[in-house]
Amino acid sequence: IEACNYNSDATDNEGCEYEIYYCFDLDDDGLGDPNISYLSCDINPTPLYVSNCTDECPNDIDNDIDNDGVCGDEEILGCMDIEACNYNSDATDNEGCEYAEEYSDCDGCIIDLDNDEICDPIYDQPQILSIEDVPFDQGGAVVIQFVRSLLDNSNENIIENNDDFRNEGYTIEVLVIEPILGDSVWVNINSGFAYGEDTYSYLLTTFTNWTEEDPAELSYRIIASMDEGIFISESMNGYSVDNLAPEVPQNIVINETENGLNISWNQNTDFDFDYHVIYKSTDENFDPETEEPYDTSIEHSYLDENIENDVNYYYSISSIDVHGNESEYSPIIGNSILSTIEKALLPQSFSFLPAYPNPFNPNTTLRYELPIPSNVILSVYDINGYLIEELVNINQIPGSYTINWAPNHIQSGLYFVKLSAGQFSQTQKVVIIK
Repeated sequence: IEACNYNSDATDNEGCEYEIYYCFDLDDDGLGDPNISYLSCDINPTPLYVSNCTDECPNDIDNDIDNDGVCGDEEILGCMDIEACNYNSDATDNEGCEYAEEYSDCDGCIIDLDNDEICDPIYDQPQILSIEDVPFDQGGAVVIQFVRSLLDNSNENIIENNDDFRNEGYTIEVLVIEPILGDSVWVNINSGFAYGEDTYSYLLTTFTNWTEEDPAELSYRIIASMDEGIFISESMNGYSVDNLAPEVPQNIVINETENGLNISWNQNTDFDFDYHVIYKSTDENFDPETEEPYDTSIEHSYLDENIENDVNYYYSISSIDVHGNESEYSPIIGNSILSTIEKALLPQSFSFLPAYPNPFNPNTTLRYELPIPSNVILSVYDINGYLIEELVNINQIPGSYTINWAPNHIQSGLYFVKLSAGQFSQTQKVVIIK
């Protein structure tokens, strides 16, 4: 009775036909909108209605041609790979994914150390770039620079909550010889946190400095402790250098003794001082740099016994440290050897001769004469009477003495130089001009 062709007279049931749904086909694609439909036994439905009610895109003639559940006019082409640089979270159709090149990320090179727009390699293990001596020091230190581990990513190291915290870092090790067994072992000498810098630099202490006899190279390596594991760099050798020369010998005094000429100067106080070099010539304008060293002395005095009468001798002194650095040369100072007749003409009285030149820059010559053995004190005072420097404090035999004074550490101005020798005392003014 529910069938469209119900026959009340039928005695045997056969060929029943029922109402079917007809759906509105708005986009005329042969598929109807299941939401706009009616039931009918009519095999010739109303125009624009069709019996195929499977149109999921009733307003789009393109329908869902790729069966992804998105109608054609709503499709969004784009990269659907989350690892790609141009990933589009709104894309419905995957197309045109772009990926970073080797040693790059989506912003370009991960590391371009020389800014040549060519990406430098970066690996899980750090890479040592250089080990350089610290300039203008007395050695004992180098700076090591290295490229970070690829796994050292600053974005991932940001602390969003306790579960996301990445506790990563670097350790610098040096290869040393174990003193008891003589084995080579790696020793930790510095460490620090990883925080996503492209390169890191650490100041390291060395055990010894480079010399011509002993290059003193040490081998270093970097340990990267990442959450993903431990990664070790290749090793590299480096050394420190003592770049500072010792101080120049100051306040050189020369006087004649029975055995020759005695040259003395202020004692060197550099902790790495080794010895002094003595340069000698009969030319008052000689250049020590072009001369072979005459002799050496570990003391702050030197007795030259190789002398002749009536000859003028000139000296310059330098200092050498344990690493072979030589100071600048002291001002040249000279003295003549007296003949027997001239010795009879030794000073008959105390005398403190005028400084020459005066005013001066950078140095002046101070001369005095002693008729008898005396305890000599030669001192410099400022205009307020404060002691600035003591140039001589020693017992000396009769004779004429010359001191070359180069007050590099004293400011311009008026000063007083006082000579005391036994009961004799005399002061003169000098002016420093800088």
